[in-house]
Amino acid sequence: MADKTILIIGAGMAGLSAGCYAQRNGYHSHIFELHFLPGGLCTSWRRGDYIFDGAVRYLTGTGPQSNTHVLWKELGLLGNTPIHYYEEFSRYEGRDGRALRLLADVDRLEEHMLSLSPLDAEPIRDFTGAIRQFCRMALPVDMTPEDPIEWAQLGKQMLPVMFPALSWITIPLREFAQRFRDPLLRVALPEFFQLTPPDFPAMLALATLAEMNDREAGYPIGGSLPLAEALAARYESLGGEIHYKSRVSRILVEDVPNDGQSGHVVGVELTDGSRHYGDIVIPHATVGAPSSIFWKLAT
Repeated sequence: MADKTILIIGAGMAGLSAGCYAQRNGYHSHIFELHFLPGGLCTSWRRGDYIFDGAVRYLTGTGPQSNTHVLWKELGLLGNTPIHYYEEFSRYEGRDGRALRLLADVDRLEEHMLSLSPLDAEPIRDFTGAIRQFCRMALPVDMTPEDPIEWAQLGKQMLPVMFPALSWITIPLREFAQRFRDPLLRVALPEFFQLTPPDFPAMLALATLAEMNDREAGYPIGGSLPLAEALAARYESLGGEIHYKSRVSRILVEDVPNDGQSGHVVGVELTDGSRHYGDIVIPHATVGAPSSIFWKLAT
């Protein structure tokens, strides 16, 4: 295994994470990144005293008690990073001067919503009651069981939230909001995230608020770019190599049959014409290549 080489396209969070685990498992890996900074879409920038974050609004697994926290530890993140835990995740101000404040504490949120619209007590308690159910959710780190024992263990871990998940996953947040009589709640709740799509599942809003209530999701102080830089440093400390300003123009495929539908991936070609070969190619970015080719990764 140690003699095999993995080529990774893109030094975003997914590409860097793949590189870290490749190095930890004995592979030689190279990451090709078109930018001069790591992170990809996970980035932030400063203007004066302000940080504008283009990616992370909150990060799941920031609490040490969270099952997913172990992944951040393995990737060398959050060790010395202070975390901001929201008291108020977002606020929607209506034309009438009132505002819906999505408070992280579920008891305070319920009290606040009831103060806005006592007549909507039933849907409010349905909403906050579901948040409390999702507070019991502890997703396992390994979601890829391979034998009956692991399947049984996964089922046992998922059982506490199986019913609420199945109950809410098919309900769009916009549809649920129509149960409210109060016009502010009907309009504000679907705007849980900025530019929330019309079919945004209510379950995602409930799970997010549950994690914030449990202090398992917060904002890493400093923004997205320091996170990406820390992950890049972790990858390089494991012996991986990042090639910045190296844009991949196409994936090299050999042994393509006459139907042109499959082949054997052998490497990548950069825009400067250079070619790099490996046993496995992992694309974590858009690459200019014929869409008719199905890339079968070499193993």
